[in-house]
Amino acid sequence: MRLTERARGTIRIDDALLSRAEEFEVIGVMGMDAVHIACAEKAGAILLTTDDELVRIMRKNATCTTIRVDNPLHWLMEMNQHGN
Repeated sequence: MRLTERARGTIRIDDALLSRAEEFEVIGVMGMDAVHIACAEKAGAILLTTDDELVRIMRKNATCTTIRVDNPLHWLMEMNQHGN
């Protein structure tokens, strides 16, 4: 499957989403990174980032969200290994 086929939809930023982003700021995810995680969570998506610190924070606090935050290279290697 092409990666572009996985991207779909539009997430509207509203007060509830911004409130959720503030919850991520409490664990050390700041600014737009917190908004991006809240958007990914609302979409039920995986957030891919090359920001190793963000990946580390989210792994440490994995129980704070239902989504996966990962490095794109690690994610792609896993997808290729499992044939997805």
